[in-house]
Amino acid sequence: MFVEPRPGGQAVWQRLWVPPPGLIEITDLLFERNPDGTRAPVRRASVVQHCVEHGDRWAAGIVAEMPSTDGWLDPEYVDRLMVAVHCEIQRLSEEFRHGARMAELLVPLLATLGRCGQPPPYRVVDVGCGTGYVVRWLSDWCTTPDVEFVGVDLNPALVDAARNLAARDGVRCRFEVADAFSLTEPATVLISTGVMHHFRGPDLDRFFAAHERSGAAAFVHLDFQASRLAPIGSWLFHHTRMRLAVTRHDGIRSAQRAHGTDVLSESATNNAKRFETMISRPSVRFTPLPCVLTVLIGTLSGLGQPLLEELGTAARRFNPLR
Repeated sequence: MFVEPRPGGQAVWQRLWVPPPGLIEITDLLFERNPDGTRAPVRRASVVQHCVEHGDRWAAGIVAEMPSTDGWLDPEYVDRLMVAVHCEIQRLSEEFRHGARMAELLVPLLATLGRCGQPPPYRVVDVGCGTGYVVRWLSDWCTTPDVEFVGVDLNPALVDAARNLAARDGVRCRFEVADAFSLTEPATVLISTGVMHHFRGPDLDRFFAAHERSGAAAFVHLDFQASRLAPIGSWLFHHTRMRLAVTRHDGIRSAQRAHGTDVLSESATNNAKRFETMISRPSVRFTPLPCVLTVLIGTLSGLGQPLLEELGTAARRFNPLR
């Protein structure tokens, strides 16, 4: 029986307008790995203390209610919780058409690769795939054998759930527990949705630097657009569409942690040096309204201009960075 922890005490206006000094997401703290890759036990009190030290009493209250044995979080409970949270997150992916948005970018990108001398087959690898919604959507949409879709995540419980869902849906894709940047069969295109904001400071730089050794010819990363309105929109969506306290907490924090286009631009250009990069404009064309998502695209040197040509009128959405 899955029992949801109760939320901690903090008024809604505080959660939205007075974010804690250290923005954290609970799901980032519940799963740890040893240096050899095996799963490490997680002490509940340590996670609670981490939340308190970062000024997030809401998160601390949620974690304090989670079941533990001798002070250690129950790993089976954590696995069930992680899968449940990611299944709720799928509602967000469906609402904002993450699969269709990615497909709209992959079509001109793969056409550019073929046009510029890189023939199929193409391997599209989703970094931090979770339960694999985007990979499953793309696999159902694209049935050509020239394109292979692979989801990669470091959490075995999420990968198992993704495999089960793919088998249920009858789609042609696969999921692996692995480092997406060090695959035996490297990606042609690396993609992600809602992943970049999890990396902060030097970790964000290392994320982009890893593209250098991945063997990929391009990447497409989608994430939340940083804006003052984003936390309000996130609260409304998660309050009405999500049931789990962890999902509601992390949904708001995700919006608050979103990187501005300047941060992503600087990190990508300084660390993914082999790639020509472009980033979507932060506001809706001809209006001051912020876009919901930021799109960051990188292609190996020499492919940027052909990609802009393949994008057609959609190229107006992007600012080339290098």
